[in-house]
Amino acid sequence: MDCPICQKKGIDDFTKKEMSCPQCDADLSVYKLIHDLENSEETQGLFSLPRVVILVLIIAVSAFAFNAEKNNSEKLNVSITELKSQLNAEQLRSRDLQYSIDVLNDSLRSPRFINYVIQKGDSPWIIAKRFYGNPLKFKVIQLDNNLDQNSKFHPGLTLKIRIE
Repeated sequence: MDCPICQKKGIDDFTKKEMSCPQCDADLSVYKLIHDLENSEETQGLFSLPRVVILVLIIAVSAFAFNAEKNNSEKLNVSITELKSQLNAEQLRSRDLQYSIDVLNDSLRSPRFINYVIQKGDSPWIIAKRFYGNPLKFKVIQLDNNLDQNSKFHPGLTLKIRIE
């Protein structure tokens, strides 16, 4: 037999036992009841044409409502899947932005240097005053360039000057 709701072929005879369709899960017991009433000697006059039409309309409306609910459920599942996909993409974008921020912060925390070639007449104090505004910061230049007090300081030597 075919299911009267979803038209699935090859289901058991629902006029002989109460059952649900294995595909659409529609309750087919009403069809057994109709079959039993039609074949009952007591109810032969019960099934007039208007009653049968009303019963068929009720069944049709029920089937329509079931299919509408099934379609809405499928659309909702598709929407949920699309939203999950968009959320995953936004999370990846957020991680990428956070990584970029971390890289920029690291580069800002790292000291930056320029190269300066010592000119005739330069001394550590003059260079410190020129770049740092304080001649006592010559020790920063010594540390950054691994110079000690006995190191040769002559024109042409290239120094790393920290930019603050």
